[in-house]
Amino acid sequence: MSEIGTTVFRKDARAKVTGEALYATDLFEEGMLHGAVVRSPVPHARILSIDAGPALALPGVFAVLTSKDVPGKNEFGVITRDQPVLCNDTVRFTGDAVALVAAETREQAYQGAREVRVAYDPLPSVFDVESALREHAPLVHEKGNILKHVHLEKGNVESGFPEADIVLSETFRTAPGEHMPLETEAGLAKVSQDGVITIWASTQSAYRDQRDLAHALGLPENRIRVIVPHVGGAFGRKDGITVQIYLALLARATGRPVKMHCPREESASFFPKRHGTLLKYKVGAKRDGTLVAAALEAYYDTGAYAVFGEKVMGAGVEYGLGGYRIPHTQINGYSVYTNNPPAGAFRGFGMPQVTFAWESLLDELAYRCGMDPLEFRLKNSADHGEEGPLGQIFETSTGLRQTLEGVRSSPLWKKRLDLKTVSDPFKARGVGVASCIKGCGLGIGMPDFAEAEVQILPEGTFVARVGVTDMGEGIATTFCQIVAELLGVSSESVECIQSDTFLNPPGGPTAASRNTILTGKACFLAAEDLKRVLCETAARHWGGAPEGVVLTKSGPRMEGRTASFSEVSSWMVEQGKPPGVRARYDMPVASRPLGYGLPHRIYSFASHAALVEVDRLTGQVTVLEVSAFLDCGNVLNPQGLEGQSEGGVAQGIGFALMEKNVIQEGSVLNNKLSTYIIPTAPDMPAVETSAVDTYEEAGPFGAKGIAEAASGSVAPAIFNAVRDAVGVRLRDLPLSPEQLVEAMMERHES
Repeated sequence: MSEIGTTVFRKDARAKVTGEALYATDLFEEGMLHGAVVRSPVPHARILSIDAGPALALPGVFAVLTSKDVPGKNEFGVITRDQPVLCNDTVRFTGDAVALVAAETREQAYQGAREVRVAYDPLPSVFDVESALREHAPLVHEKGNILKHVHLEKGNVESGFPEADIVLSETFRTAPGEHMPLETEAGLAKVSQDGVITIWASTQSAYRDQRDLAHALGLPENRIRVIVPHVGGAFGRKDGITVQIYLALLARATGRPVKMHCPREESASFFPKRHGTLLKYKVGAKRDGTLVAAALEAYYDTGAYAVFGEKVMGAGVEYGLGGYRIPHTQINGYSVYTNNPPAGAFRGFGMPQVTFAWESLLDELAYRCGMDPLEFRLKNSADHGEEGPLGQIFETSTGLRQTLEGVRSSPLWKKRLDLKTVSDPFKARGVGVASCIKGCGLGIGMPDFAEAEVQILPEGTFVARVGVTDMGEGIATTFCQIVAELLGVSSESVECIQSDTFLNPPGGPTAASRNTILTGKACFLAAEDLKRVLCETAARHWGGAPEGVVLTKSGPRMEGRTASFSEVSSWMVEQGKPPGVRARYDMPVASRPLGYGLPHRIYSFASHAALVEVDRLTGQVTVLEVSAFLDCGNVLNPQGLEGQSEGGVAQGIGFALMEKNVIQEGSVLNNKLSTYIIPTAPDMPAVETSAVDTYEEAGPFGAKGIAEAASGSVAPAIFNAVRDAVGVRLRDLPLSPEQLVEAMMERHES
């Protein structure tokens, strides 16, 4: 193959490095207003009154809207519509939207928002899952503080644990986290003369936004158009409504275009976070390392509103025991309301939290069994056709064992004992390993399909139209490679047009490691069909059989006759054929459903080995080297895989060592880039990325997604390396240097 398996020039690279690429923050319309949101300063209260008078008296303020100005249903939410567009009686977190202001300038809009007078009657609040679940706890919602409870059993843990020679029970905690994309929430809306509302927004799901906008505005979906310009990062943050509804309401009410661009402090304070978790594990094994039984209680803090809460928790339940053979398991998962800011989708979608805890516990269990932690994992890894810990069957490509074998053969693992040697007496080094499993696609009881349309243009080039968003990962380039390979042309001859609900077919969200396997397969099917049409067209023009036509980079050829693709395009017009074809692909579903929308059918796997250095005096941990072995099926674009891997390592380091939303009484205290610490270039270790040899029949050219698995096992590998270096294990994430020093001192004293 000439296009698949090779690195090609990114389609958006030149526009981005030259500054020609337009993001939502770059958009401008003559006569536009600027919007701002009036947000609650308290975490839980009844609204007694709203006085817009002082704001409307300010120069430049054009309009103030409240809940009574929402023409449709005053609610939104991806799964459960429990969040008001604008609160009308109760606020449930610090930052809840109460009113909207439109003004001539951005500064005037935010000044107007500060001048809207809202009287509140404070209510009792809960800020952690333990408090929210206590008897007689204040209710965040009238229906109770448990959004969703999931219970799964396989075998019988009551009889399983007594069979174990070694049983460990531990409690782990992970902190809420901030996505911190370079581009904050932004967009622009305007109303055309025929009443159609067009919204340009930085979003991961144009069609889902269109649906939610129609619900809130009381309009049919065909009166709302969502267009996605270049997106400056998201990682799950923009999977759902951010500013889109506010823009549409203000544009409709004022009759003028309206733009919104959230400051960093607003973005980092009030938009959805990674779920903080409380995880209680129990696991038992035979002395030879065979896993016998495992139990998990997982509590996910979904904040004040559901967003993706029940599905993130459900995904965590699915991945909470990894991809191992365990005969007896029991899992209880809880998605819990609190008065914290809402939590939503974040790369990994509930998996990194449980993977950190489970892989840390497995490492400790291996030590207790006197086994090498990698050999322990290999001994218990489920293979293709075997049963997983939930009772699911791994019926498609299953590369967990191959990723672990890759680590075993890597220089980092082979030389781990030598690498631990360090001359500084106050430094220690260690090497750790961890693995993860991540489903491809939604797989959680939601419709999961994608459509793609591939067209030939009059000049003889090609266009792939898709409904998904490239949010910076380069997936549009991969779609062009898929189409080009099937048509026998160069990917330079193919362009990808994305995310316009009036021009492109629906494709679902850019999320859940679904685009390569799902939208990519839709592109594959459409291109395959267009290839047939092109061959039939040329054959009919030449008076031959379609089987005799061969497509080359310059055009079709048959029995010494050649033509350009431009000529074939004109022949299609003459023969009355449309210029393109559309195809749909539905994500395959598991043959053994377990309830709650579980499980996935197709999984990706990853294993990471990490070399760390620990400063015994300060507790500072530095990651020196990471080896990543990824099961993504057949690799379509090696550079794209490396980008996902290195980005995944960066986020994994942040998750393990740095990133934590400091939330006090419902308020985010570290809401700036100067106070919320994320990894930067000096924090990056040497990263060696390898793809293991698997092939996924369901995907285009054997590919499947890897974006989330590429990050999932980095944090536990780092924690396991710290344990290897200094002999102590921390159970709260991110790792605290102070707690690490204290633990080392306690170990030394004992």
